[in-house]
Amino acid sequence: MEIRKRLTLQFTVIVALILFAAEFSVYVFSELKWKEDFYSRLQNKATAVAKLLLDVEGVDADILRLIEKNNLSTMPFEEILIFDQKDRELFSSRDSARLVITPTLLDQVRSANQLEFTQGRYTVVGFQYPRTNDHIVVVAGAIDVYGLRKLANLRNILIIVFLVSLIIVYLSGRVFSNRAIRPILKVIEEVPAITESSLHLRVNEGNGRDEIARLAKTFNKMLERLETAFKVQQSFIANASHEIRTPLSHITGQLEVTLLKERTLEEYVRLIQSVLEDIIKLGNTANRLLLLTLTDSDSHHIPMMPVRVDELLWEAQSELQKTHPDYKVLIRFNGDFDTEYLLTARGNDQLLRIAFLNLMENGCKYSEDHQVHVILEQVDSLIRIRFKDEGVGIPKEEQELVYEPFYRAQNVSHRQGSGLGLSLVRRIAKLHGGSISLISEPGKGSEFALQFPTCQD
Repeated sequence: MEIRKRLTLQFTVIVALILFAAEFSVYVFSELKWKEDFYSRLQNKATAVAKLLLDVEGVDADILRLIEKNNLSTMPFEEILIFDQKDRELFSSRDSARLVITPTLLDQVRSANQLEFTQGRYTVVGFQYPRTNDHIVVVAGAIDVYGLRKLANLRNILIIVFLVSLIIVYLSGRVFSNRAIRPILKVIEEVPAITESSLHLRVNEGNGRDEIARLAKTFNKMLERLETAFKVQQSFIANASHEIRTPLSHITGQLEVTLLKERTLEEYVRLIQSVLEDIIKLGNTANRLLLLTLTDSDSHHIPMMPVRVDELLWEAQSELQKTHPDYKVLIRFNGDFDTEYLLTARGNDQLLRIAFLNLMENGCKYSEDHQVHVILEQVDSLIRIRFKDEGVGIPKEEQELVYEPFYRAQNVSHRQGSGLGLSLVRRIAKLHGGSISLISEPGKGSEFALQFPTCQD
């Protein structure tokens, strides 16, 4: 069922229940009030008749019956009966009584002193006349024609009002639900126009204050994230294709040129060395792309365990100097590490080693002296590792962009590199619950600070 129809139905049912409860209460209380008034009138009338018969001299049953026949205040089908203590009838207002009065009923009246009940259509009240030790019982009954008619009229009016109100409530509910759902319908109409080629479009946020406006804002924020993700993906694919195609084209070109004629052994050796360099570069790029994908995906399958950060730094230093003997990595400790857990983090040793290696390699690559200082320190419950160089530095407006895949600062674009290292480092830091920050000034060098929690297990 549509929300609009469900809202209308729920609104109608709720109001109908409230209206029914209100009208039912009015009818019940009205009925109780009319019965109470009718019982009171019956008792007053019966008391007056009994007083004439029992307390006024010269008035017997026949005279009293005659008086009652000419009494204009007599109620419809009125019957008044008076019994003595031996249940003998002393007076009856009608020749043929329709009320059935039994000794058991009279005993009940004497026991309760007053009894109100119905007998068929008759409303009856029985009470003990207040005369000392006489135990005289007066029973009066009548049909409340006017009261019943008023109750019937009231019931009919309430039913009509209920049905008319129900129709009005239903129509009002439809109008209300249409107005309430209209902003959502607008969003539904606008969403199909937003495709992968038009992610710049946004849905209408309405008045900007209610829940539907908040929903539209949330949807627009999601669209912004999707648009950014699509742009990053397109940029990533374009750059990755370029980075992979360039060495392949270089290899293909060299091989094609070499095959044009016979070459000397030295030329073949130089060709093989050049092709090998391109293949290594291609392999490094592919490995980094794979690591980027790995760190972007669900991290639950990546094994985490306590690792010694200082040992990983030494391993990264040794690995870097094997491939670049001219690079210098100077590692020092800032502060006292008197317990082992201060040097221990929970993480993946391979990923952390790759992060350290990338930061060391960048520091050496972009410094004239090919040297980087690595400072290991402990701040509160965090391990902080600073990689400081005196290289070309990074302009302030590009410092945040260097973490994007394949982005390279303008002042180092002429040097070899894939632009994947820092992006990979930041994702590894995030995967370990840490962060990376940068302080840099062109011409004076850069300092990357990598920090993550210690492992106190």
